[in-house]
Amino acid sequence: MNRKLAIIFVAIFISQLISILGTQRVMASQTIYIKADGSVYPTTAPIQQDGNIYILTADITSDSDGIIIERDNIRFDGVGYMLQGTGAQNYFMGINLAGRNNVTIERIGIEAFWIGINLDSTSHNIICDNELTNCSWGINLYGFSNNNTICDNNIAYNKYGIMLQDCYADTISGNNITENYWYGIASYYNCSNNIISGNIVTKHNYDGIRLLRGSNNNVVFRNILTDNNPNIRLDFSSNYNTIYGNQIRNSDCGVSLYHSSKNNSIFENEITNNTIGISLSESSNNSIYHNNFINNSNQAYSYNSINKWDYGYPSGGNYW
Repeated sequence: MNRKLAIIFVAIFISQLISILGTQRVMASQTIYIKADGSVYPTTAPIQQDGNIYILTADITSDSDGIIIERDNIRFDGVGYMLQGTGAQNYFMGINLAGRNNVTIERIGIEAFWIGINLDSTSHNIICDNELTNCSWGINLYGFSNNNTICDNNIAYNKYGIMLQDCYADTISGNNITENYWYGIASYYNCSNNIISGNIVTKHNYDGIRLLRGSNNNVVFRNILTDNNPNIRLDFSSNYNTIYGNQIRNSDCGVSLYHSSKNNSIFENEITNNTIGISLSESSNNSIYHNNFINNSNQAYSYNSINKWDYGYPSGGNYW
């Protein structure tokens, strides 16, 4: 009997030791590269290659830029492993896709970098099913990045969730964006023709979704926005945007238009339990119709703005 118990205890110990060793992190003292020729540098990096598919095989802790991808037309699968930085203050990037086309990044956790995933001058990339936490920027798109898809990611506890600057024709959909300090999704400087849809955006100190400084011709639809301040903001000449089918709740202000944001269409939204349902300041020629304004302390506020609140017979206006 004692011999049997000893064998059992040894088996349990070996099993636990294998489990511990299997979850050890790799400490990367230098940046990992997927080179343009397809090779991985350094060769000791925990990345397995199968043609144009690259698979992470262990957690990584990095004290510099984590992974720089220099090859187009690949898929990088994190398989649930973690890329851990040393703090957002250190100006390092988790994964850098500068200049890349047709790259898929999926199923990786990225934490404590300056930028979690960086897309600069990129196109036709897919960033899907990742988790980004405790970075300054979760995902950053800029430099005329276009036709990228950012979908089904969990983005939380960063300073900013998703940032777009000078981007067009990108799709931001199905993401869970919560408790980032500043904004959930922010669009700056001439971003146009982007689609923001099906996201859950909650609990930001400032805007849930913000279109700013010439962000024109974007479509924001079927998102759920709660406990942001405000939930949706259009500011500084953001024009010709379409805001429809969103659930907009529990905010100081549901929808805000400021500083000459004009010719926007806002319709078929559920705007409920906000201090102000919709606020317009020096923003005219907007069409606001078929919205349900329910249980807001003030349904609407308008300052120096002339807008259209009725789509005409028989379609009609808003429910107040």
